[in-house]
Amino acid sequence: MSSDVSERAPFLGGPLSGASDLDRRKALLPVVAVPALLRPPLPLGRPQCRTEELRKTETSLELLVLPLVLCYICDVMTRREWKIRATARLAGTEAPATVAALLLCHVLGIDKVELVAHSEETVPPEAEVRLESLVERRLAGEPAAYLLGCREFFGRDFLVDSSTLIPRPETEHLVEEALEFFHARSDVRFLDLGTGSGCIAVTLAAERPTWRGAAVDISPQALSMARQNAERNGAAESVTFFEADFTEPLPFAPRSFDLVISNPPYISEEEYAGLDPGVRNFEPRSALVPGPEGLEHPRAVEAAARALLKEGGLLLMEHGYLQGEACRALCSDAYWMDMRTGRDLAGKDRYLFAVRRSGV
Repeated sequence: MSSDVSERAPFLGGPLSGASDLDRRKALLPVVAVPALLRPPLPLGRPQCRTEELRKTETSLELLVLPLVLCYICDVMTRREWKIRATARLAGTEAPATVAALLLCHVLGIDKVELVAHSEETVPPEAEVRLESLVERRLAGEPAAYLLGCREFFGRDFLVDSSTLIPRPETEHLVEEALEFFHARSDVRFLDLGTGSGCIAVTLAAERPTWRGAAVDISPQALSMARQNAERNGAAESVTFFEADFTEPLPFAPRSFDLVISNPPYISEEEYAGLDPGVRNFEPRSALVPGPEGLEHPRAVEAAARALLKEGGLLLMEHGYLQGEACRALCSDAYWMDMRTGRDLAGKDRYLFAVRRSGV
């Protein structure tokens, strides 16, 4: 390629060398495609170094190659080609192929079945601009759930944004324990402390339509998201949301709940400093860190549960994998029985199970 082209296509080493792939391809359009389209054929009668046959051959090759050049320059790709390229660009991040497919489905408004069945359809230019932006955000470390605006939990999709903690599979163990403990009950009243996206409360209400619950969070933005999730999952009539600080007295009558369930902030200041940047830089700090030691909110959950649970009621609380013993120690034998620490699928301590004693 000539030096003139290099100067006019700065992605070859000039000031746009750090530009996005899409911008670099667009830069080629005026350099290669337009001159090729506008250049008139050489007249046969004027002196020239090439023969007429050579000129005809060159013109024929130009007509064959130009459409391919234009497709490359204008970044016209099939869904399959875009997914392959995005997967390569996202190498080194978590599940790059899966994320690339999810981004395509999200932007194009299709499901995975359609993506596979119609993989040779082209990606519209406007969609590719959006996809490029999402890929850049993922490469910067932003969690895929925030890019997609939702996360699956217990088989349902929940809306999420930067005001809410992203639901995690470990938290599903709390739901499973609650459903098992009250498997024969149809009239359970539950309280979710620190509801965030509402994934716990909404899931309980969706799984057991006759149950009724209250969900508390200090963040109005998180509560707005939780209400939307309740609407989307058919639980709006079963769960009431309250903006409140559960470390303070709550507006509920003593001994009025069968179940208190919570995934409270439990990460210490020291642990927070060592978290993955994708968590530390994007998820809300207030939903992760309750204070210097990490037990400030678990302690408040135990106190609220002690006051608000009926006799024989159940407390389920998620905690850090090194906090099992400390959280059991929060529960005095005078008020609690059947205390144990539940483990997640990785075999790590993950949640507290405790039953409220009678007569105290």
